[in-house]
Amino acid sequence: MMKSLFEGVTGLNANALAMGVIGDNIANVKTVGYKAGTASFAELLNQTLETGGSGNGVALWDLSNSWNQGAPEETGNVMDLSIDGQGFFMVADDAGTIRYTRAGNFQMDMAGDVVNPDGLRVQGKKILNPETGLLGNLESINIPSENDPARATDSLSMVMNLDPAASADDTFSTSVMVYDSLATPTGLDFLFTPALDGGGNSLPGRWNWAVSVDPSVTDSPVSSGGVLAFDPDGRLDPSACIPAGGNPTIDLTGLKSGADPLSVEWQYLEDGASDGSITGYAGTSEVTGQARNGYPEGVLQGVGVDETGIISTIYSNGNVTPIYRITLADFRNPYGLIDKGSNLFGQSAASGQPRTGEPAIGPFGGITSGALEKSNVDLNSEFVNLITTQRAFQANSKVITTSDALLQELMKLKS
Repeated sequence: MMKSLFEGVTGLNANALAMGVIGDNIANVKTVGYKAGTASFAELLNQTLETGGSGNGVALWDLSNSWNQGAPEETGNVMDLSIDGQGFFMVADDAGTIRYTRAGNFQMDMAGDVVNPDGLRVQGKKILNPETGLLGNLESINIPSENDPARATDSLSMVMNLDPAASADDTFSTSVMVYDSLATPTGLDFLFTPALDGGGNSLPGRWNWAVSVDPSVTDSPVSSGGVLAFDPDGRLDPSACIPAGGNPTIDLTGLKSGADPLSVEWQYLEDGASDGSITGYAGTSEVTGQARNGYPEGVLQGVGVDETGIISTIYSNGNVTPIYRITLADFRNPYGLIDKGSNLFGQSAASGQPRTGEPAIGPFGGITSGALEKSNVDLNSEFVNLITTQRAFQANSKVITTSDALLQELMKLKS
């Protein structure tokens, strides 16, 4: 009977601890990225019994987290990030200690570092070459505040068709805006006229072209001009063009803005062959697209984050520059992670070493910007657990009071 008293006490203790886990889950139902805790029980065995067949109460065996993904909740804040799938964000303190979290409520501090509410810095890799995707080493993500410097135009292209059946007096013109070294905008005015034979008749599939600028830009003539020639199928014939076999350049000198001389390559050949941007098909002469590099200075207006975790700076001149890619971590056994509080976890021997990688590659989930992962607490289940735990506590208290009543009856035998 004394044994049953102590067994009842172990039941009270274990269920009181379980009630604390349930209460913690309910309290964190609105906590970003929170993972619900689960209490597991184990029987206590009396080690002195040779038969090993007698129980000795119960104890809280294990506290673990449910790693089911919480539903995303839109916030409209571009720096609020959620992971759609596996992985943890990596954040570091001033000492360089890495912690892991599913809570992506980040912001930029005064230094431009991307941090969580506790000031821990989000980790990623600098994009060294946007074209190849070459990344640097793992470091704290920092958003530069400098303006995007101006760049002079040195190349342009046009998607254009020139009617091979145009008459001698037909002309076609278009303009392309370029920038000099001081970011002064300048319009290059292209004039296309049919090439003529000795009798003043237009030559099919041959167009002369020349470029001019407004007199307020420069007093010097524009050094450019040539011929575009097409084969019978309407494709550009590089060997018959002037200049032949290469892209022409348009040179502007003596710019009144005080900028350096401007030399712009008109790109319509690639490796000596037509890139298909200029055609000579029957129909209207028209430009359907144009592009050029070069731009004025741009002021930082914001940042963007895409599904692959690439963070880009957005400037007032229209440039979008990829600067960092978020790095995620995953563990072979996430149940072995140590809860560090503040939605943070630390690795342990049970969790194993972290495996790192980029979002949306391999086992790692993609990034959703402007949304946060909600708590995965299921209130329905928690209320059911609340009831069953309360009943279990009451039942164990009943074991104690009943055992006490039996002891009282036993004491009456002596009297």
